[in-house]
Amino acid sequence: MLRRGLGTITHRPLALDAVARHMAKSFDDHAGDWVESPVVAAIRHTLSGQGKMVRATVLLEACRAVGGDAHLLVSAATGIEYGHLASLVHDDLIDGDTVRRSRATVWHEFGATNAIVAGDLLVFAAFHALAGCRSRLPAERIVRALETVTKAGIETCFGESLELTLTGDLTVSVDRYVRMARAKTGSLIRGAAEGGAILGGGSRAQTAAMRAYGEDLGVAFQLVDDLLPYVSDAGTLGKPVQSDLRNRRATLPVLFALERCTAAERRAMAAAFARPEPDESEVAELHAWVVDLLARTGALDRTRRAARRHCDVALGALSALPRNEGIRQLRGIVRAVLERQR
Repeated sequence: MLRRGLGTITHRPLALDAVARHMAKSFDDHAGDWVESPVVAAIRHTLSGQGKMVRATVLLEACRAVGGDAHLLVSAATGIEYGHLASLVHDDLIDGDTVRRSRATVWHEFGATNAIVAGDLLVFAAFHALAGCRSRLPAERIVRALETVTKAGIETCFGESLELTLTGDLTVSVDRYVRMARAKTGSLIRGAAEGGAILGGGSRAQTAAMRAYGEDLGVAFQLVDDLLPYVSDAGTLGKPVQSDLRNRRATLPVLFALERCTAAERRAMAAAFARPEPDESEVAELHAWVVDLLARTGALDRTRRAARRHCDVALGALSALPRNEGIRQLRGIVRAVLERQR
């Protein structure tokens, strides 16, 4: 089992346990004589709330799928997780969320300034960890993987920026929203899959297949993430379910609902999204109303079908590769993403 929130993966890579240990040890090495720094405490707080490690798992299994040794990629998998954690630390600050993984967010516990610096530090730690494969793998593979992963990280930032420009906008097209999801979430999972194939010595065709797999898996992951606030609760999610509505984010379920709701309901939604700083009681009332609206308009089912279509594309990309244990696990991750509840 990978993580309870992701669902059951039939085999947990032995290297994934090593990644968790390496993340803590490598950060201790970075901290060195700076242990009194509040940033050190902030990052240890982040590392102790370890999540599903989806990106690290994808990287390791992509390596195995192309015939590589996942145990040689522990440092690279650590790097991809550091980069992901950096984005979460900054995201929580941008969104004003106070809880993640059932614990206080970094900015809420240690302040906004320390959260910014902690996220920046994790980005540089990610580069360092990716370079740490140099003693075990050919330098050419490491350079290519660094190029791939950093390019994915840049695209992630553009995706996040696009998401911010869509705040309060109920006229966003579904295609534009999916483009945002492809950049914001799909790019880093794509980078993990493609990077794992490169580091594992995969051919150009194998690497291209992994790239396609990761990108559509990432889009599906985001669309399921969009569903969870409306089909789950804060206790299960480990974070507030009202965050998207409080931040006036019209995610895919909301956009689907707007296509089928009445004119009066569209006006009510527009009025709610026009309020820049609603109080908590208003957000809670809006959330209950939107949950009912999504169910009545079939928006939840449409979003699930959209996520499933992207999963089918991801699975199709794997069909070009010979069956092996790595491929089996990558297929299992697709199923787990569709079934996740947090």
